[in-house]
Amino acid sequence: MKTFFTVIMCMLSFISPDEPLPAEENGAIESISEAFKSGDAQKLSESFGSSVEIMTPTGEGMYSKAQAKQVMQKFFSQYKAVDNQIIHNGTSNTGSKFIVYSYKTEKEEFRITVFLKQLNTDFQIQEIEISKQL
Repeated sequence: MKTFFTVIMCMLSFISPDEPLPAEENGAIESISEAFKSGDAQKLSESFGSSVEIMTPTGEGMYSKAQAKQVMQKFFSQYKAVDNQIIHNGTSNTGSKFIVYSYKTEKEEFRITVFLKQLNTDFQIQEIEISKQL
């Protein structure tokens, strides 16, 4: 019983709920957040995977990296951000990372969820969901 307790305590010592994000993940989140704040589709596209699913209030589709950049450029030109904050980030049931933003313009507010997949040490955007807040 004492051995069992020792093993459990050793295992728990490796788990830290306040452990910071890995540098690669933190860097990806910062880069993506900055792209949303500045409305920079070029910078955002640097984090795109080879194809990206984008859902906006006006439509949805699976796009190549170049097409996704154009879709996001159109969104940024239509809806210039006055405030953009991360509401939450974490890991989904499927193991992909996600970031949830509150994206405010002068007249409207959007909730943007970005799903990332890790390939080697890079995190790439696989999906962007943009919905209007009522």
